[in-house]
Amino acid sequence: MGNSSVALAVHPEAVPIVPIRRTGTIIAADWTIFKSRFIRDDGKLVDSFSALSHSEGQGYAMLLALGADDRATFDKVWNWTRTNLKRPTDSLLAWNWTPTLGGPGGAIGDSNDATDGDILVAWALHRAARQWQAPAYDAAAKPIARDVLAKLVRDVGGFAVLLPGLSGFEHDGAITVNLSYWIFPAFLSLNEIVPSLRWYELERSGLYLVSVARFGASKLPADWMVVKPNGDGGLDLSLLPDKPNYGFDAMRIPLYLLWDGKASADNVAALLSFWKNCKDNKIPATVNLISGTVSTYPIPPGMRAIVAAVEAHSAQPNVRVSAALIPTLPALADDKDYYSAALGLLVRLALSERS
Repeated sequence: MGNSSVALAVHPEAVPIVPIRRTGTIIAADWTIFKSRFIRDDGKLVDSFSALSHSEGQGYAMLLALGADDRATFDKVWNWTRTNLKRPTDSLLAWNWTPTLGGPGGAIGDSNDATDGDILVAWALHRAARQWQAPAYDAAAKPIARDVLAKLVRDVGGFAVLLPGLSGFEHDGAITVNLSYWIFPAFLSLNEIVPSLRWYELERSGLYLVSVARFGASKLPADWMVVKPNGDGGLDLSLLPDKPNYGFDAMRIPLYLLWDGKASADNVAALLSFWKNCKDNKIPATVNLISGTVSTYPIPPGMRAIVAAVEAHSAQPNVRVSAALIPTLPALADDKDYYSAALGLLVRLALSERS
């Protein structure tokens, strides 16, 4: 357990540069709602469910500020993030800010990082450098991206596997993983500033794990799984007995696949089948993949937007889902939950991007 494995060096070889889509847009009215509900004046995003602030939320807020072309808010969010969450020993970010700790405003509640938050923030900074022609953002993004590769990637059975955080996810040759931390559209974007074959290797491993992460009667991925080499050139995945659910994390997997043009008939088929077979279109938010028990509450509007986008893609798999779908998505106005609202806006951002 812990961070005892040898850190992997960044490879000098670069993945061949491919056209990166330009940042999409979100409409001003939706951004105003999101900003007023969840982002405080100091740049701290507050999770409406937990009242915490975390690196994931800060990264989402930065990406969405870019989509709204709101540089003032972007800078406030980034300044709060680097001032309050940057760890003293590396360039990664503490994942949890607790308002009831420390002095006025709170303090770090857990100094461990969350890899998805690190990636989101670095990606947003790099996008900002391109969008606003400001190299200082890239200067801030590079050390975060370097530390993601050097500290958070392990070789397991010939695959580059992404740790969810620095500490607590390695156990006697096995690694606990969360596939929603593989943010596919960020990898080759970050390769522009920290060139490394590791980004490509992470994409490869993520797509492989998505293809084999199929549990329960519906063959769904779990939020959290354990991976270990199987000795036959592949990886074995198993469920965590105390966390056997498909739910709020795993719902991000098809979003990131779609965003990066990696959604295929094979890797979203089980999800599409599960959604389609839900009675009266009432898709449960969670499914226990051991017992089959489903939640009594349905997915929130932001997750419904992911379903709509993936279904539209499956109907015309050779055509990129366009912004024409956006007016049909669940409205943001009634979405009071930070996570759901963020996902709904991220879907809009992904659909409005173009090469």
